[in-house]
Amino acid sequence: MSDRVSPLIGFYQSNERSIRRHVEGLSNEDSYLQPKFEAISLNWTLGHIVQYRVMALQVTGEPFAWDVGEVSPYRRDPAGIARPGDGRALADLMTDLDATGRLLETVLSGASADTLDEVVQTHLGEKSRYDYVSRLAWHETYHVGQLGLLRSLANPVGASS
Repeated sequence: MSDRVSPLIGFYQSNERSIRRHVEGLSNEDSYLQPKFEAISLNWTLGHIVQYRVMALQVTGEPFAWDVGEVSPYRRDPAGIARPGDGRALADLMTDLDATGRLLETVLSGASADTLDEVVQTHLGEKSRYDYVSRLAWHETYHVGQLGLLRSLANPVGASS
C-alpha cells in the first residue's frame, strides 16, 4: 500500500466506525425520522454515503451491484425517503456499507500509481482517479457528521457523540 493511499483508507475506516456508533441501537423505522422541516433522514444519508462509495468503486474499475431503482432515491431527493418502503432497509444499508468499505480497502491498496493518476471523466469533470475518490471520501465525512444530529431525532438523550 502506498503512503498516499493509506490516509484515504484511514478516512473510510474512521467514517465507518463513526457511522456504526451513530446507527447502533436504531430500528429501521428510526432511520426514516426527519426534522420537522423538509430535510434528510438518517436512512437517506446512509444510502447516499453507500451510493458514493459505489461511485468510488466504479471509477477504480471495481463493480458493485446496486440496483438502479434502489440507488436513485439516494442521489438528490432526500425528502423522498421519509418512511419504510421509500428506501432500503437499514440493515441492508449497513451490509452494503461494510461490503463497499472492504472492497475500497482492497482496490485502493492494490492500485498502482499509474492507475490512481489516470485522468477519467467523472460527474465532477475530468479528475484523476485518486483525486475523485479523495473528493468522495471528503463528501462522505461531511455526511457522517449529519448522522449524529439525525440520530438525536430517535434518541435525543443518548445521541452518540
